[in-house]
Amino acid sequence: MSLQWSRGGDLLRLQTLGWFPLLVTVGPVGRTSRAHRDAIARLVAAARAKGGKTLSDSQLVGYLPQAELRWQRALSERVRLSRAEQILEARRCPRCRAWVENSATHCAGCRHRFTPAEDEDRDQLTGQARATITSAERVLSELARGVLLNGLAPPDQDQLSVQREEATSVVMRRG
Repeated sequence: MSLQWSRGGDLLRLQTLGWFPLLVTVGPVGRTSRAHRDAIARLVAAARAKGGKTLSDSQLVGYLPQAELRWQRALSERVRLSRAEQILEARRCPRCRAWVENSATHCAGCRHRFTPAEDEDRDQLTGQARATITSAERVLSELARGVLLNGLAPPDQDQLSVQREEATSVVMRRG
């Protein structure tokens, strides 16, 4: 995702580089002006106020390979979460394989009457689904907050002053 803002003849671009946690880079299009520096400073201040931090170019290079892996892991967790949520709402009929509301006593498709053993299986499966939901939500929350990011030590003040002159990358931790 990319956004651009213009003010007079100055153009500023924000590019999303990763989502878990949110990672963006911000920089001028063309020559850097006072308006660019002011806008970047405001964006960095807003990100820091919400728990974000700035990264040097070397830190950014170290993070980018993780961004793809973290995104894939988040997608995998979303799939687990979605499947588990479906199991909480419905079960499969053993005869026709149709999805039936969990509280139903008969399948709407083939009129199969669910047995007490099938109800016990459903109860066991919904318990496992609840555990899966808890686990997937925890992992997604940790990914969004940036837990276990490798090599993202806070930059020192010298790096921050250099970044104000260049494009600035910001990591936002969702909490």
